Amino acid sequence: MSRANDSLAGADARGVSFPVTSRPVIDALDVTRAVVISQFLFAAGHLLTTGGFLYYFANALKPTATMFSVLLIVPELCEVVSLWCRPIIIRLGSRKRTWLCFFLLARFAALAIPLMAFPQFRFSNTVSFWIIVVALAVSSLCQSISYVAYLSWLSDIVPRKSFGSFFALRRLATLVIMVSIPYLTSLLRGDWSHWQSSDDIRWAYVTVFLTGGGLLLLTAIPLMRLPDIPVSWNEQEGRRTRWSRELLHTIWKNRPLRFVLISSWWLAAAQGLTQTVFYLFQTRYLHLPIGVYFLMAALMYSMQIPFNWIGGYLSDRIGDRGPLLISLPLVSLAMIFWLLATPEHPEWLYGAYAVWGLFGLINICERNLLLRVAPRSDNTIPLALSRGGGGVLAALAGLAGGALLDSLLTHNADAPHVAYRSLFVVSFILRVTAPLWLLKVTPRPQSPSYHSAQKSMPA
Repeated sequence: MSRANDSLAGADARGVSFPVTSRPVIDALDVTRAVVISQFLFAAGHLLTTGGFLYYFANALKPTATMFSVLLIVPELCEVVSLWCRPIIIRLGSRKRTWLCFFLLARFAALAIPLMAFPQFRFSNTVSFWIIVVALAVSSLCQSISYVAYLSWLSDIVPRKSFGSFFALRRLATLVIMVSIPYLTSLLRGDWSHWQSSDDIRWAYVTVFLTGGGLLLLTAIPLMRLPDIPVSWNEQEGRRTRWSRELLHTIWKNRPLRFVLISSWWLAAAQGLTQTVFYLFQTRYLHLPIGVYFLMAALMYSMQIPFNWIGGYLSDRIGDRGPLLISLPLVSLAMIFWLLATPEHPEWLYGAYAVWGLFGLINICERNLLLRVAPRSDNTIPLALSRGGGGVLAALAGLAGGALLDSLLTHNADAPHVAYRSLFVVSFILRVTAPLWLLKVTPRPQSPSYHSAQKSMPA
């Protein structure tokens, strides 16, 4: 797959030259070092404040499957607000400033979650659960805007020809943390779900959460040294306070971009359908403790490390479409292991988590393909459509999956495995068909400007 030219001149889809904004000289090593250090800190902090620790903490409040599915889908559902990232950047005048402001707001909102560990701040289990959901929602809303601004900012600092190796190295920092910290931390307490009856477990959770919050705050320090490159958009367009229907229409007319988005949305819905089902299958049907949960996750992230490097290598040298067409059907085979797992033989799930190691390649190539077919610099809306649209579909599918699971469990009370496995089969069909949309993406996608040739775009 061809890579976009990184010189200081460019052309639109019709081959007409357009002016670009000059950029400061940036040391690639400094950028990589700052981003990797920041990502190490962020991955550690994020891991200690979300995921297994948060889910086991909230599950102790005895929510229904439908209630718990709401908790799981909230971060993804909130991604849709990132569609407003562009007008916010216009209003604040900087992607770097937008990233930092909303990043700090997200950290502040999340502080309400550990307060629910203390009786004086708690009401009933149900009310406490919904307070956690609301706090997570506000934090996720702010984080989604922050992250899209951050990705767009980075895409203007890093040359397109190096997207693969750069984002692979950034992802490697996350994977190292995801492998090492969760299981080691889970060993500190035998069962985090018993925090309501144990002061030791309660304080252990609060300590872990506050430590994670502190690490998250530290992530901003290395990034503050990176240059605040302005967005290269037309002066008239830059003063608009909202994205327009015409702009969305122009994005949708970009054929490669359109089908990349559809494929990512399709996969997001397929994965969202089973996010509640997976968790409840492990905890309520297989009765796996948090230590096993993290051990399997560590296996998955360990497997993602080599595939992460492979994805970065292939992305920079042959493109992203081909690797995705091969890896997406293969990773769908993980559902077979979920179908085979039983309370007597839960070890089948290790096979599923091992196969999910392929997401190390998929995560790199999927984002890079989007960045390559989207316009440079003024790319927050394509990023938001991918994350926000996928998040909404995953959230709605997750909510539907939780509701369907409740209904199927009611009608199959004597055979709960039927309820779980029915949803596994549906998800498998959706997952394995997601890459078919990429067949409509041309092998050499272009990166046209949103606007006419007279409007400025960066190289």
